[in-house]
Amino acid sequence: MYYDKYDQQHYQDMLFGKNGYIGPDGKRKVSMKQYYEKQSGGSYTVSGTVAGWYTAKHEAAYYGGNVPDDSGSDGRPRELVKEALEAAAKDPNIDLSEYDQWDRYDIDGAGFITSQTASLTI
Repeated sequence: MYYDKYDQQHYQDMLFGKNGYIGPDGKRKVSMKQYYEKQSGGSYTVSGTVAGWYTAKHEAAYYGGNVPDDSGSDGRPRELVKEALEAAAKDPNIDLSEYDQWDRYDIDGAGFITSQTASLTI
């Protein structure tokens, strides 16, 4: 769900909030964290931090447009992830070492969310 009028805290609550978030209708909604905890009977949870807004170098079709074969695979999703990581690495408000606890030089469980609603799998 993309709401252009909401700030970074809204998306933090929507994804990782313990108490959910307020939707465009003014009603409280279930966060992604709450959903996974409920569906797993409390055996699985998610946590994270919503980073700043980063703008991709190209339109969504460049990254997510299907390759011209029978696989239906997206064209360049890895490029989008690389751009996002490069932007995050340059962000003075982000310490990427916080997300590399298990094995050095490999970000643990990184996830990326785009505002694109068309076919784009990362």
